[in-house]
Amino acid sequence: MPKPPMSIDSLFKLTPEQSAAAQIARTDQDGFRVLEQSGYRWLCTDDDSIQSIMRVDAPAELILPNHVAMLIGLLLADTPKRVLNLGFGIGSLERFLHNRLPALEIISVDASPVMVDLAREHFHVPHDWPVTIQSAEDFLHANVLTFDLMLCDLFAGASHADCLYDTRFYRDAAQHLSAAGVLSLNLSTDSEQDLIAILMALRKSFEWVALVTIPSHSNVVVLACRQPPPPQAALAQRAARDMALLELDFAEVLQGLEWLPAPT
Repeated sequence: MPKPPMSIDSLFKLTPEQSAAAQIARTDQDGFRVLEQSGYRWLCTDDDSIQSIMRVDAPAELILPNHVAMLIGLLLADTPKRVLNLGFGIGSLERFLHNRLPALEIISVDASPVMVDLAREHFHVPHDWPVTIQSAEDFLHANVLTFDLMLCDLFAGASHADCLYDTRFYRDAAQHLSAAGVLSLNLSTDSEQDLIAILMALRKSFEWVALVTIPSHSNVVVLACRQPPPPQAALAQRAARDMALLELDFAEVLQGLEWLPAPT
């Protein structure tokens, strides 16, 4: 399948005039805009913060490397059966997982009904795909289900959601993960102090925590487990085993995976 001619990096460098020309829809509520150019369609806010990107001719394909890094959780959990996605956005992870792993049970949550409506209208999300409209922290606190993988991509504009600094959020997450379950967080930290604040709250409930740095990308993915993780060689074997099924090459992101020392 041919790749669209525009590079992903160029989307982040559009001038205001180019961005206006690429716009195909907008909503004044929450300030979301849908843009399309050179085979890509993406959602951004009025401050030009890109929320997510889709290839128009391959909507199930993962475009952003931080989404690929988040799915290292599939290798850590090893054949998960139920996934919780806190931060549905435009449904990028749902489209991918439903396409590659149709038997996987996926529960989707998002605080913004406007974003969910845009996902259904412009980003190939079926109108009957169930999404719970609720904040991530309220959903987790009231939840009674157990999950093998929790995906968290939670932002308020360009800033992290407040719950990511709250120890109760991670306590609730840990309580509703299976024994081999994994929490996968997508972060975009402006400072080391910001990352440390999130990790300090997280480590109250998770002893095993890893960071995944992505070359030429500002995001950091944090993976947290309730039990000791498999060795790197075992993860590489699982990645090779699942490459044809998932159509993902985890080799580069696994190289950026580093487990933090156990807390003393």
